[in-house]
Amino acid sequence: MTATILAAAFGALVAVQQQTDTLIAVQPDVRVVINNVAGDITVRAWDQNQVRVVAEHGSRSHLEIDADGNELSIQAASEMGVGIIDMELTVPAGASLEIQAPFADISIAGTHGSVSAQAVEGDVSLEGGDGVIELQAVEGDVSVTGASGNVEVQSVDGDVSLADVSGDVQVQTVDGDIILLRIVSTNVEAATVDGDIEWDGDIEDGGSYSFVTHDGDLNIAVQQGANAQIFVASYDADFSTDFPDALRELEETEAGGAAKRRGRRFSFELGTGSARVELESFDGTIDLRRRGSL
Repeated sequence: MTATILAAAFGALVAVQQQTDTLIAVQPDVRVVINNVAGDITVRAWDQNQVRVVAEHGSRSHLEIDADGNELSIQAASEMGVGIIDMELTVPAGASLEIQAPFADISIAGTHGSVSAQAVEGDVSLEGGDGVIELQAVEGDVSVTGASGNVEVQSVDGDVSLADVSGDVQVQTVDGDIILLRIVSTNVEAATVDGDIEWDGDIEDGGSYSFVTHDGDLNIAVQQGANAQIFVASYDADFSTDFPDALRELEETEAGGAAKRRGRRFSFELGTGSARVELESFDGTIDLRRRGSL
């Protein structure tokens, strides 16, 4: 009897599922604003001056779509107060995006405009984007690939990863690791409370780079021939490097060719010392290496 009741209830649920599929003519640089409380959001780009919206939702939920000038607003609504609406959007490649979806995974790929995306319980991923990039998650991971401009990424309980990104970079998380690969920037700030930070990229002349963790390791790989003033701060952290020549005034070189030091605060130069690099860990290991050795 119970199985029959459950089957009937499930059948009724499936029966009321509906799909919205609509096309809206827009400008190639349209600003798309999406608000969805619950339901995943996927955004992809194409070469048409239209926005296609495909949504899966129940019969008591719907989308409110409004075009005002060069802004297209897409709002999830439900007679029950909160409905679950999964959205798939295809937008012009030059579109900019503003997305708020507290209980959703957000996935964006192929757009060339500015992007702002916020989730509470969900992951946020971006491939592309140009201009102001602002991504936030509370309980979720955030990843960015191939973006350029001013990139600001925050998470509370999740990891953050950036790869092939150019421009100013600011990354923060509380309980998570930070991975920064092939970043082209003269201004980088990365900080986590309980997690490791990995950097594998070039240090540009005149640039400023800050890597700070409270309870975690710093694994920093820079190019041979980097010109930087290195500032190291720690309380109970080991420091090691395979740039022993730059440390001979401070370090004792071991037989294996790696230099180690244990101490609270010191600095040294690589090359001309043009850039500024800050490495700080309260309780962890600080490891400075040549690129390709980590």
